[in-house]
Amino acid sequence: MATGIRGAVEAQLEKMSPRDKKLLTGLILFVSFVVLALMTYTLVSVRQGLESNVRSAKTTLIEVQRLQREYDVAAATLKAQESRLEQYAGQQLSAYVEQLADEQGIKEGLRDAQRVEQIEENGVTMTKWKVVLKGRSYDEAIRFLLALENNGYPLKVETARMKRVTVKREAAVDLTIELYTFKVAES
Repeated sequence: MATGIRGAVEAQLEKMSPRDKKLLTGLILFVSFVVLALMTYTLVSVRQGLESNVRSAKTTLIEVQRLQREYDVAAATLKAQESRLEQYAGQQLSAYVEQLADEQGIKEGLRDAQRVEQIEENGVTMTKWKVVLKGRSYDEAIRFLLALENNGYPLKVETARMKRVTVKREAAVDLTIELYTFKVAES
């Protein structure tokens, strides 16, 4: 049958005039060009779509890597903070404050640290304390406050109020500190 179709096409071509043969050749070339142009357009569109996907994937990868770095830093910070909390877990604030006051030579003016309230949040126990230092010089009170804040004990000073008083006819201050201590909550 293939010979029949081929023979029929050849017979039709022989019957055509030279002008019709040129028109048929032009039509075949035009259709071939259109098909080639459509295939080229399709391939270029597919390539551009793939390039866009690659760019999007690269952007996503960069964002994921940035977030991973942030997570690593946050995890390291969390681990350091947990170890810091564990370091002071056995030492009560009142003993710590008393030791600090003794180091500063102002233990006689210190009143016992009083627990005000306790809050547990996100696996951390926050305890609010009130520490009172009575009848000390302004410089001693400031040194004590700075030492309390900067000695590494896991605490945060919420307020520090000074009240001017007179002790043995000399100017002095009473320092009242409200602070929070932190420790890992017991499961």
